[in-house]
Amino acid sequence: SLEEGETGLIPWQEESYKISTIFPKSTTKLIFKRDIHVVGDGSIGIDMRGCLYSTIVFDNTRMYLTDKNQTGLMLRPDSEGRASQLNTFWNIAIDGEHVEGTTSLKIENSWVNNFYNCKFFRAQNGVEFLGEHANANNFYGCEVRGERTHPNSGLAILHDGGGEGNVWFGGAIENYRDGIRVKGGSFTCIGTYVEGFAGGRRIFLEGGNLTFKDCFFNAL
Repeated sequence: SLEEGETGLIPWQEESYKISTIFPKSTTKLIFKRDIHVVGDGSIGIDMRGCLYSTIVFDNTRMYLTDKNQTGLMLRPDSEGRASQLNTFWNIAIDGEHVEGTTSLKIENSWVNNFYNCKFFRAQNGVEFLGEHANANNFYGCEVRGERTHPNSGLAILHDGGGEGNVWFGGAIENYRDGIRVKGGSFTCIGTYVEGFAGGRRIFLEGGNLTFKDCFFNAL
C-alpha cells in the first residue's frame, strides 16, 4: 500500500492488475502502466474517500469492468464527511464492456476535481454527478461513449442533485441509448461534440440548468 505523499506502481501479474482498492487519503501520485481488471460483483475499481491533492495517471493502459454493478472510479466523502477534492486525473480510460449495472465514474458530494483526456466507454452508465455538493468538477477533452443499440446501454451523463458548475470542455458525449439527464444543479458543455442517442432519448432537463455553448450536435 502507498502512504500519503508517495508515488508508486501497484504490483501486477499476468500483464494486468486485478484490483478493488481504496485510494490513500492525500498528496499521492499513482501511475498505472498495465491494464486493470476490476473483480467482484458491485466492486469499485478505485475508491477515493476524502482524498485531497492526489493525481492518478494511466500510462497507455485501460481499466476493464468485469462483473455486474461495478464502478470504475468513485469520488466521495470519507466517514467524517470530508469531500474528495482538488484531485487530478490524466488519460483515465475505463471500459465497461457492456456489463449490466456498471458505471464508469461517480462523483458524490466532491468538488474541484479535474479530468484530462479521459475516456469512459461502454459501461451501462457513463458519468454520474450525485448529491448537493458535487460542484465545479471539470472535464477537458474527455469522451463518454456507449453503443446505443446494445441492451445494456443506459445513460451517458446523469446530474442528480444540486451540484453547481460542473463543466465538460470539448471532447465528446455520444452513442448511448439516453444522452444527458439533469435533475438539479447546473451542468455545462462548451465546444462538445454530441452525437447519436437512440430515437427520442437525447436530452432530459427535469430540474436545474443545462447549458450548451458552441457545441456540435449530430443526431443520427
